[in-house]
Amino acid sequence: MIVVLTGCHSNHLVKDTQEAREAILDLIKDEDNFKLANTTITARKVWNDIVVEGKGITESNNTQSVAEFNQFMEEIFNGSC
Repeated sequence: MIVVLTGCHSNHLVKDTQEAREAILDLIKDEDNFKLANTTITARKVWNDIVVEGKGITESNNTQSVAEFNQFMEEIFNGSC
């Protein structure tokens, strides 16, 4: 099972994401079936917009969100998490 952090703050100075990562890693350290993804998904307005528009994130015009999503997919398919 791959755990991915979503709704992360876009400002790297906000420490919530790192604190959550550390807490999750501590919780799953003895679980062989759980892995924490390196990629995080940033909270962006586009995620709400695509629901209303009936689109997927790769159909949006938000290059940052598309890049994050594609990076996550590559991580999954390459088995690097």
